[in-house]
Amino acid sequence: LLQSLGNRPVAAIAVCGRYRTGKSFLLNLLTGSGGGFAVGDTVNACTDGIWVHAPQVPESATEPVVLYLDCEGWGDTEKDRTHDSKLMALCHLLSCVFVYNSKGVLDENAVHDVSLAGEISKFVAKPQTTKPDGPVLYWVLRDFALELVDAGGNPITPDMYLDNALATASKDGRANETRKAIKECFP
Repeated sequence: LLQSLGNRPVAAIAVCGRYRTGKSFLLNLLTGSGGGFAVGDTVNACTDGIWVHAPQVPESATEPVVLYLDCEGWGDTEKDRTHDSKLMALCHLLSCVFVYNSKGVLDENAVHDVSLAGEISKFVAKPQTTKPDGPVLYWVLRDFALELVDAGGNPITPDMYLDNALATASKDGRANETRKAIKECFP
């Protein structure tokens, strides 16, 4: 696929998250292709490694080709954490938009998962550029039916909810480092 594009600009959108949370389904919605990525209704994973799909290649050679990256979900009992971390870090390094797909509320496990990509990608040499070091982060909460309000019952925006989840934890130094890592790798 990449060889066929020649010197055209490419923009990659990666969707990552836990095993069996609907990443491929979300990508099919985003691309409008309906079938670019395999989906299933069993406990068995559909995606192995990273699948790439380019639903449209613009006519103009100066317009970027958008590549959609479907990352194998982590947490599969047949894979280990090192495998999961490497895939997530690779998606982080390749993408200009990094979508973290999760179910329910933002919890400590999800915060830790997202921080892994940034931690691992720090060890890969990157060319010096004038653009930010990391991709834009979009955190998709699926099956989230709670009202977004602060501790005082005042409405908050989704961005405020994310900012609050990534705010410095009170006394847990490790949790604070995790949040700092996310903020550094997703400017």
